[in-house]
Amino acid sequence: MITDHTHIKINNGDIFTVRGFDNDKEIFAVPVYFVSLDGERVLGSLHYRKAIDEFADEYTRKSPNMVIDTVYGRRVKIRQGQINKIFDPFSDFPRIYSTIKNDDYRKVINALSRFVCLEDIGFIGSSLVNFSTKDSDLDVVVRGLENYRKLKNNFSLILKEIDASCSISRKQFNKSVEKYNELFNKEHNDFSCMIFNRWSTVHIPDKLFCKIRFTYDPKKDDLFYAPKNIETAEAELCGKVISDEGVNFMPRHFKVKTDDGEEYLVITYFWDYSFCVSLGDRVVINGSLDKKNKIMIIGDRKSHGIKFSSDPQTICKILE
Repeated sequence: MITDHTHIKINNGDIFTVRGFDNDKEIFAVPVYFVSLDGERVLGSLHYRKAIDEFADEYTRKSPNMVIDTVYGRRVKIRQGQINKIFDPFSDFPRIYSTIKNDDYRKVINALSRFVCLEDIGFIGSSLVNFSTKDSDLDVVVRGLENYRKLKNNFSLILKEIDASCSISRKQFNKSVEKYNELFNKEHNDFSCMIFNRWSTVHIPDKLFCKIRFTYDPKKDDLFYAPKNIETAEAELCGKVISDEGVNFMPRHFKVKTDDGEEYLVITYFWDYSFCVSLGDRVVINGSLDKKNKIMIIGDRKSHGIKFSSDPQTICKILE
């Protein structure tokens, strides 16, 4: 069962992480580990280097037949026949959990399991494909919309139980904002405000820092598919966020209501827009607008983005 965050090895050996679906047969994914003769990571007989090709720059040169340009941006599309191996985040829990040496990471998993069944807690990243080292972070993903709601409603209890906080160090905050400003148009984006919205952050200073990720459960939830064949024009949209659950999933999506009462669905495949808005935020969005279907798309990182016209809610706080 392939969900977002599933890792896939394709026939040429490269490993991707899934980030959204076109339909049941076609998958959008981001290259993460490339086959490389001098790569330090080893899987079977192959060596790998890590290089997250978020915007398909490298794959446009390497395998242009797998890259498509859409109103949502440039994407890599994988078809079923190209898949060589699937790494399911939820199928190998015992093995990965047994390799966790950091007691604080174990406490995080144990605390989550008080609200979510272990079968719906998974691991992504290097631990999933057995590339992890003693310095690797633990990347956790939780499956299911109802589980997402349970954790959001009880996250303060989880943090209290493990003596953690929803926070980020000043140094890491500045580093993140600087990185995002280099990747995207800083004139149209308030990344500092977006970071403040990251409610599922778990931080124990000098010991642990991680964000709990989420994915739909295809057996229980309706997957969100971004509409195709839409007509757009560049526009600016101002309004108040009236629905925010979708920013925790892929593609990121939320609803805004303008001052004249119109409601618009905002969609982006940009991974870095995770937790980008919270209910009640007032935002100014630059993007591609389908006025007929009331859809705003953030798909061009050079000219699109989200600005905040109200003070951020600072759910995730800065520790000096």
